[in-house]
Amino acid sequence: MPVNEQIRFARAVYTPSYTSQVFGAITSMELLLTSDDQITGFASLEQRIVALVGKALAKRYDLRGVLQVRHGYVHRGLDILDRRPAVQALGIAITVLCRYATIADRFRSKQSQLSYLDLAITNGQISDPWLQEALAVQPTVYDVLQSIPELPFHDYVDAVLDFDADYHAGMFDRWDRIYAPDDTSIVAADDEITGLA
Repeated sequence: MPVNEQIRFARAVYTPSYTSQVFGAITSMELLLTSDDQITGFASLEQRIVALVGKALAKRYDLRGVLQVRHGYVHRGLDILDRRPAVQALGIAITVLCRYATIADRFRSKQSQLSYLDLAITNGQISDPWLQEALAVQPTVYDVLQSIPELPFHDYVDAVLDFDADYHAGMFDRWDRIYAPDDTSIVAADDEITGLA
């Protein structure tokens, strides 16, 4: 996998700015999923991302909304002040990087992988038997793309999004949502300290 995409993603993860996180995550995917010698539109980029992460994850992390937030920053200078699109963008980007890496060794070049993704995007609309056969040539890649991606990082993203939703709904005083120890002696000690024991 090319290094620039990984560096861009790492910078996005470690920057404290939500704007930089969204911009870095989208840019890392853009570098990875665009051809070096052809101009790729944002609609094609979005379709390639969906082909890699699946429609369910793209909807779960609001890919279109994340891309619109990034568009607002790039074209109107609107800073991103909400953590939600930043966390969603990072969740999508890590999935794209992992899925791309999973199937990369089955292709001779980045361009052949992008061409395959473009074929996979139109899979339901292809009437040409040659193109159907071309998709079937790499059944393991197709199986990977059809599987639902689940990464441990998704648990973190989902927990942050759930907490933020609760926080904005006024449930921010629920410490058990942040810290739920498995060891009941810790809870007993906390109760003793607070006088609840």
